[in-house]
Amino acid sequence: MKLLTFLAIAAALAAGRAYADEEEEAVETAAAEGEVEAEPTKPKVKFFTTLPLCRQIVGTVEVLRPGAAAWEPVEENIRYALGSSFRTAADARMTLNMGTECNLRVEGGSEFATRPQLLGEDVRSIVVRRGVVKAVLPRNLPAGGFSIAAPGFTLKDLAGECRVAYSPTGDGDEASLRCATGTFAVEGRNFFVPRMNPTHELKIRTSHDNLATILYGVRGDTVVNVSRGVVMRTEIDEDGKVQHVAETPVLEWRLSPGTKIQINRAVPAIGEKMSVSVMVFAADGTLKNHFAYVEGLAAVNSGELVAASKEESDKLAKRAAEAAGEAVEEDASGADDDESDDNNNESEEE
Repeated sequence: MKLLTFLAIAAALAAGRAYADEEEEAVETAAAEGEVEAEPTKPKVKFFTTLPLCRQIVGTVEVLRPGAAAWEPVEENIRYALGSSFRTAADARMTLNMGTECNLRVEGGSEFATRPQLLGEDVRSIVVRRGVVKAVLPRNLPAGGFSIAAPGFTLKDLAGECRVAYSPTGDGDEASLRCATGTFAVEGRNFFVPRMNPTHELKIRTSHDNLATILYGVRGDTVVNVSRGVVMRTEIDEDGKVQHVAETPVLEWRLSPGTKIQINRAVPAIGEKMSVSVMVFAADGTLKNHFAYVEGLAAVNSGELVAASKEESDKLAKRAAEAAGEAVEEDASGADDDESDDNNNESEEE
């Protein structure tokens, strides 16, 4: 009896396994033929809410709604449309929550505006007009998710914490940009900062007509790429065909404390393209680089105008001498090889 029961159970298990194998094969065949839908992908993480929320209001904080003619007091825990402007009194502060772990902390005497975005677009941007704004954002915020704009420059690809102090001056404005954690980039006309690291800080002064921009190093060694204008490069392919390729090289300068980059612009009397003059100064005030060009015009480009120092000239001369020495040694070696080959040929003839 026990033997019959054991055989029955074994047969049932074998049948069940065979059925399972047939079902798996059927599912795989259907998936290969496109009859079964693929597993749904994970939903995309949304970092920002549809409307920002005002929180932690202390003192007098006002809002100018899109299309409104007058400012009105901000109410706590109320959401305001994108495109609204906010301002705080001298002794006031507030936090604007824009999403999960996405906050703007605004100190007294500040004013900024949120930019309108398309519905469902998970990116946000603000425009700073004066005061101090601290952005606290997730470290995994994707590139292009958040930006802070001001006349003369834009902070892009923000992730982590940063501080922007912006103040108008008599002839323009001045901004202090500091990275606390994470990174961000800075883009302006004729210059680009690819990466601001933690504790890095720089200052940017811009004239009211945007014809002058000066970058000052404050903390850290921040790499700044300054455009050198358009130049033409000649290429010769394997068939001997000559091609002229336009490219825009950059001057890579480490903006350390005390150094500065001065960019002056002007519209020439003839033509509409902007002419640009760039001067780079070391911490001791020495002019290290100077060049000028017309934007988008390779025919007008001065190249480097600062003569190399004696130390740099000596280094270049030493390198040239070493290269010439190596070339002479190679020629001598080649001549010895040729002579030995001739001797071998003569021996063979004999």
